[in-house]
Order: sequence, then structure tokens, then C-alpha cells
Amino acid sequence: MGILTVRAPDSQQAMEEVLRRLGPDAYILSTSQRDGMIEIRAARDLPPPAPSSGQTFGDFLEARRRETTAERPALVAERIWMPPSPAKGLTPLPRGIDAMAQALLSAALADLPSRVVIVGPPGAGKTMLALRFAALFLEERPGCEPLIVAPRLGFEAPDARLRHWSRLVGLELTWPQLADLAPAPWPAPDPARPEIVDLSCAPDAGPALLADLLRGDSELILALPAGLSPRMAGRLAADFPGATLCLTRTDLWAPDAAEIGALAASGLSLGWESCGTGIVDVLRRIDRARLDEWAADWPEGSEPEKEERQ
Repeated sequence: MGILTVRAPDSQQAMEEVLRRLGPDAYILSTSQRDGMIEIRAARDLPPPAPSSGQTFGDFLEARRRETTAERPALVAERIWMPPSPAKGLTPLPRGIDAMAQALLSAALADLPSRVVIVGPPGAGKTMLALRFAALFLEERPGCEPLIVAPRLGFEAPDARLRHWSRLVGLELTWPQLADLAPAPWPAPDPARPEIVDLSCAPDAGPALLADLLRGDSELILALPAGLSPRMAGRLAADFPGATLCLTRTDLWAPDAAEIGALAASGLSLGWESCGTGIVDVLRRIDRARLDEWAADWPEGSEPEKEERQ
């Protein structure tokens, strides 16, 4: 295959020369500008394709894996059983569902305060929980106007789900900067205008910020996803003394005896359960009957201490 290189003062003259010498079926290989001239490289036929090795990217990765495995065989390390060290300074876990219920459940079912402040680890479902509390306010307090407060660290917009559901249900939504919440103490909440504060941007909210928000008829809700290890559940509960627990995602993972036992030892009360999809009829108060439903699925004779060692 011969390649024709044409240089001309402008592209039109260069193309005319290519047409004159190679005809209208010529292939333009490249066009460039060099020394003030337009340079066109053309040919009558396309260059033949480069020979293929027949190896795909997946074949290449598989070959690399085999080479690596052959060069560095897997090491086998013996695992020696070590007895668990005795815990120091920890509250003993309650034994039995009766002791757990006595430690976790209040005498009366949880009531709706005029301000709900939601905290918890990332991924606990705090934003959906805020929407569900707002829907519950509308259901149990006809005529009230719930306000969702979703502080932000910067100037980003609030969560898309929060905006969508707020518009759909007709909720008022505000998203001040987190730094603007702390300087001035918040006034006592209005029962006719209940507030739901979603602290998703501050999973480690400190006592100073919480003290400013928890004034008057206010309550701190600690959202914990079901399925946490007992050690993690106890550690998170210890970070927010005085909070009311709300277990989320219980439709995906039912809490076991070890988890409930760790929460019972935390000294916090278990008031709410949030599960399912949507925002209506998915936030429920926890009572003894619900604990018994979970306990019915626990292994026969299961105890929190045994579950934690596994």
C-alpha cells in the first residue's frame, strides 16, 4: 500500500491534489499543519490490521494470576485457640428475655416529644427515620406542621430522598450549616410545630451541641442498625447517655440475644423500631410482645454471653 503525502498552502488545494492523484475513493490517513503548509497523508487502501494475539484482557489477568500463584505459594499459618480475656469494668449482660425487657422497656410506650434529635453511626438510616417521625407526627397530631432540620457541613444540598419525600408529603425542610446551630441556644420547641433534627452530617455530635438542641420537650433518638456486634452496639450506646434507642433495618436482620443483651446492659431504653420501605406505617413503638417475637427465633437456651464469644 502506497501512502501519498501532499502539502499545499490551504486544505482545499491539498484535497484537490489528493482527488486528482488518488480519486474520490481515497482514504485520508492524517491531516496536519507543518511549516505553514497543510499536510495530508492519504492512500488508495486502508493499511492491513495488526495481527491479533488472540488473548483477551480476561485471559491476560488469568495468566497473571497463575504466574503469581506459582511464584508465591499460599502460606498456611496455624491458628491456636486462645481463651477470651475477662472483661474489666463492663456491666454484666442480663440473662433471659425477662431481664432484658426489664432493662430495656419503659413502663409506658414511647411518646412523641415536640423536638426529636436523631443521631447514630453512618448507614443507620437516620434520614429516612426523620421522615418517618414527621409522618408519625402528622398521623398522631392532626393539624401540626412538622419541620425537618437537616444541618450541613458546607453549602451542599440536602439528601435527594429528603427533598423528594418532603415535597411529596408537604413537609417544611430547612438545612442550615452545622456551625450556625451551636452559637445560640435553640428556643423550646412548639408542640404545634414539632421539629425533627437529622444530624446525619455529625455522627459524633458532641455534648455541647446536643445540650443546645435538647431543651424543653425534646428527646435524643439513637438510631442503630440491627445486626451490630454486641461490642459495637454497646460502644455506640455508651457514646450517647440518656438517648432512646431506635433499631433500624430490622426487616433485613433480626436482632439476636447477644445484641439485645448488650443494649440492655447499656442503660438506655429501647423505644422504637424502624423497618421496611416508605415512610408511613414503618415506625413502631417497641413493647414486650415485639421482644418476644425476636426471642422466639433465638436458638434454644441462647444466652448473650455465649453469643458474644462466637
